Amino acid sequence: MRKKIISAVILYFIYSTAMSQSFADSLSNCLKDDSCFTSSQIYKVDYVFSTVRNTYLAARGKVDLYMTVYSATPLPKNIKKKNIVANGNYKQPFILLIHGGGFRAGCRTLIANECMEFAKRGYVVAAIDYRLGWAPGDDKKYCKGFCFDGACNIVLNSPCRIGLSDSLDFAVYRSIQDADAAMRYIAHYADNFNIDKRYLYVGGYSAGAITAVNLSYMNQKELNAVMPKAKEKLGLYNTYGNSFTDKYKIAGLFNNWGGIKDTTYIKATGDRVPMIAFHGIDDSIVPLEKSYPFNCANGAYGSFTGSKLIYERLIHKFPGIPVELYVTYGKHGIFEENPSTDQKALYRIQKAICFFNRVRNGDKSQKFVEIDKNEDDITYDELIKTSPVECDKKGLQQKQYVPIALN
Repeated sequence: MRKKIISAVILYFIYSTAMSQSFADSLSNCLKDDSCFTSSQIYKVDYVFSTVRNTYLAARGKVDLYMTVYSATPLPKNIKKKNIVANGNYKQPFILLIHGGGFRAGCRTLIANECMEFAKRGYVVAAIDYRLGWAPGDDKKYCKGFCFDGACNIVLNSPCRIGLSDSLDFAVYRSIQDADAAMRYIAHYADNFNIDKRYLYVGGYSAGAITAVNLSYMNQKELNAVMPKAKEKLGLYNTYGNSFTDKYKIAGLFNNWGGIKDTTYIKATGDRVPMIAFHGIDDSIVPLEKSYPFNCANGAYGSFTGSKLIYERLIHKFPGIPVELYVTYGKHGIFEENPSTDQKALYRIQKAICFFNRVRNGDKSQKFVEIDKNEDDITYDELIKTSPVECDKKGLQQKQYVPIALN
């Protein structure tokens, strides 16, 4: 019996060493070929991260909010039980990605392709659902879950009606509450996911980017100032949805055509969050600079500031903070195709990966790139020629992020 136990232990270490070498080999391929892993090597598991009141104007009962986690390392089915073994300090960076939809439609599956591209490059990634709805008709849901489609018969054009400003504020505030609950959940279970808590990033698209920007740069006092009725109706933004109280620090922001109500609130030491952003010059939904959002000429929801003014605020308020902004002629959602099949969409992911890699290595460069061409006309080769995908000598990943997995 003793010999069998010894043999089992020897086999365990042989298997562990083989797995370590396998992941090391994958990393070397990543350094050469931009991608560490294939889609078939990525694990996906759904988790309930928050239980909330599904409110649209009034409480309508409790619902569970889900996140889908993507990782090259095996993920625990039961989050309270570890089944990931890391080799020493080899843990992975993390990014929370938030889908768009005007705070009225969408679900976490809409951002699955972006999640997969980050995961293939060594990140643990989470895509979340969050509470939706703020305009008349949004509460008449006939679709399963949160992912609206044509069958829902929901008109996604903003009504631009005076009097709906509070409802929009509530929707934005709820999304921030739900995103914060997701980050607290990740911070609490970081070891179970093999995540390095020093490198927690957040990003999004359109409404998801607005949520990510607010989560990065706004505190409760500032949210109270720009959304004066939200706290009284919905509670604190950073204690809602679950019981976790774990603190976290956002290490970087991936902002895709997002914005914020007022950049003057970006001023505290805690707001020194590096940002990489992409935005269309002709965007009338979320303006590049400052204008009325949702293409509402009547100013129904007040003014809103986009990525360029955020960029300018960051570089003037925090000299030396790494910031990059890429703009081109185009409307809302530049280079928004499937990054798994479209090179221009993949370009944004590649640039973000390299940006975060340089931030980890202490790079402090600031860059504003305006591409003098329409997004539909520019090619991937022209993008690369205008601003190459440049990582440091260590490539897209730092060596310390080699994940070692045991089933």
